[in-house]
Parts: sequence; C-alpha cells; structure tokens
Amino acid sequence: MLTGRKTWRGFAPFVGGALGVAIGGAAPRDSSGYRFGTKVHHRPQRRPALVPRPAPSVRGDFRLVLWKLNYPVSYKVPASDGSRVLPVTAALTEWTSHPWATIGVGWTF
Repeated sequence: MLTGRKTWRGFAPFVGGALGVAIGGAAPRDSSGYRFGTKVHHRPQRRPALVPRPAPSVRGDFRLVLWKLNYPVSYKVPASDGSRVLPVTAALTEWTSHPWATIGVGWTF
C-alpha cells in the first residue's frame, strides 16, 4: 500500500459521522397542524470491516439518524372521541432515532 498499513490484524474499523439538512419546502401543514419544515440532522456511524490480503472483503455499516421533531399544540387537544395524539404532560419537542445496518462484500487488491 502506498500510504502504509490501514488494518489491524485484518480489521479496518471506522468511526465517523455526517451532518445534513432536510428541507420540507413550503408545503402547507397537514390537517393536524403538523409541518415537517427544515431540519438539521446528525448521523453518527461505526463500521467494522474485515480486510484480508488481496481477496474478498466484508464490510458492515451501522448508522443512526437523529431527527428533532416539533409538534403543534393541537396534538394535546382532545378529538371528538376524547383521544389525543400526545398526552397533556408530553413535551412538544422530541428527538427520534432511526438506526440501520448494511453489509457489503467486495474485492481488495
């Protein structure tokens, strides 16, 4: 390799992350009053990889996308049947997490 060894006993761990923006556009609120709007998200990730000598390699990728949601006050108002989207004591903001995992096979040379 031109830049030196990048593995330890055949494993090439990776820790990283990303920042992004999701723009909901100017779409009107839905009938409940919720509007996605513009959100900044951050995504931590870890990746263990098994990289043997020039041969097939296997890579696993584990990610976690985090969104902060802001709910309208109308979610706490009782509907005609007495039900609510959120309990009266619930916060109007919430962080949600969305994990995913992938696995890949490749050829190192």
